[in-house]
Amino acid sequence: MEKKIFKTTIGKALDEYGFRFVKKSHYKETEELIVVVSTQKSSFDDSQYINYGFLIKNESPEVKYPKDNECDVIGRFIFQIKGKKSDNIDLNSLNEEELSNAVKENVEKVIMPVLDFGLAKYFEMYPELLVTANLKAKKHLNL
Repeated sequence: MEKKIFKTTIGKALDEYGFRFVKKSHYKETEELIVVVSTQKSSFDDSQYINYGFLIKNESPEVKYPKDNECDVIGRFIFQIKGKKSDNIDLNSLNEEELSNAVKENVEKVIMPVLDFGLAKYFEMYPELLVTANLKAKKHLNL
């Protein structure tokens, strides 16, 4: 799959959840959070990562379009490819439909619970990911 098709497919999948594309990333907001989803090329091969971040709006009110690595909590989508879990995608390992379905599955499992129930839900579901939160987020959540 060409890189352009890869990014377009991700964009279409995220559009279904109300994300909008601004400054090379996809964004969705709640009263509490800005959620960002973006791609990153691997430094080692021709694969791509899909990163996400949650920015607490009250903690950074001046930030409107954060990069994923500027967020209070960061993560990376995990994919099931040929029976193996992976956080990177070889562009030739999935077709468009498989990629779209994999992105939607990650959004449903990781992003939507946070959008629906708040950031605390993320750590309730994935307590092992507390290490991905910065000190601001931990203080904000009283963790």
